Amino acid sequence: MTAPDSPAARLEARLLRVLGAVHHDPDADALVRRRAAITFQITDPNVTVRVSGRDGVRAVVTTGEAARGETSDLTFGLSARVAHALWLGQLNPAAAVLSGQMTMRGPLPLALALAPGMRAMQAAYRAAVEEEEAAGRVSTPGG
Repeated sequence: MTAPDSPAARLEARLLRVLGAVHHDPDADALVRRRAAITFQITDPNVTVRVSGRDGVRAVVTTGEAARGETSDLTFGLSARVAHALWLGQLNPAAAVLSGQMTMRGPLPLALALAPGMRAMQAAYRAAVEEEEAAGRVSTPGG
């Protein structure tokens, strides 16, 4: 069980807020339109987040064991530091894959179809980090 104030718990909570906000954006809901699921396996700290639009109605975000226990169409593996840079817009996803900073399992055409949603994800992530900073909470890559 993850301690409530651990870096993993803080990162997981941030991603739940961000992904919940993102899926109100039509560009970001390509997962629902394509009835697809995506998983982010993050290390240092270890966090797994899965977003599924497989029901074709809404995006469902799960974390932890629930996220690890389901299959996804795309799975990205990356460190919290790399994820932080990606979602702040400081690192291009293609460059991250090509440089080995991020791994990808799944069809490239699906990954490319989801790319327009990255802008919404980055905006929501930046807003969450700014909110945490304004509240005096830690906003390091690990949480």
